Amino acid sequence: MPLSSTPRHPRLENGVVHVWQVDLERPPDEVVRLERLLPAAELRRAARQPFEARRRDLVISGAALRSILAAYLDADPRQTHFLIDPGGKPRLDPAWSSAPLSFNLTHSRGRALVAVTLEREVGVDVERLRRDLPMDRLAARFFSPREIAALRVMPEGVRAAAFFACWTRKEAYVKACGTGLFGGRPLQSFAVSVEPGAGQVRLEIPGHDQEAARWRIESLDGGPGYAAAIAVEGPFRALTFRWDG
Repeated sequence: MPLSSTPRHPRLENGVVHVWQVDLERPPDEVVRLERLLPAAELRRAARQPFEARRRDLVISGAALRSILAAYLDADPRQTHFLIDPGGKPRLDPAWSSAPLSFNLTHSRGRALVAVTLEREVGVDVERLRRDLPMDRLAARFFSPREIAALRVMPEGVRAAAFFACWTRKEAYVKACGTGLFGGRPLQSFAVSVEPGAGQVRLEIPGHDQEAARWRIESLDGGPGYAAAIAVEGPFRALTFRWDG
């Protein structure tokens, strides 16, 4: 689905997820402007990063998240308040807003995605495609036996795309569950397909068919050189937008 420019007053409907694509390659003067939207704690976190690109990504993605949520809530981005739940998932502070918005943020080397929906859990992940990672070793540690076997028979030319397709689908699901990458749901305990390409993918949780049926996972078009995926409770329709800042 082609990207649309930022709507002035975005409105969500039940059964719809808005996915915002954010370009993190911004000129220094714009980064300085966006820093003004962040609280001191987030600025200190960004300042601790040893690499300038990582610091920039944190600043811009954090400012984008606050601006996007503020647009739905007709609020000042600088006043947006979050809480971190016991699973490590950020949520709107109910003392600040009772709006039933659920959201998730992901970023990877120049690209960020923000997913927003109503009254249900959502997780999103984006990764820049790389060939310099020890993919076999990572798969052996984090993938299920079925995923490992499927990855091994992939043609060499698409193996990296298959690895990152699987990785983003799994990460999106655990983020939607609120357990985080290293949280309480072992990554080896469930399986998704590894074939690259956009569209819905099957989730298998051995012995928990009803739990698997609660979720829908889709690969997204993350842009050239990126893999991306989203996981949502129940069926949904995704609309994609570009955040222009």
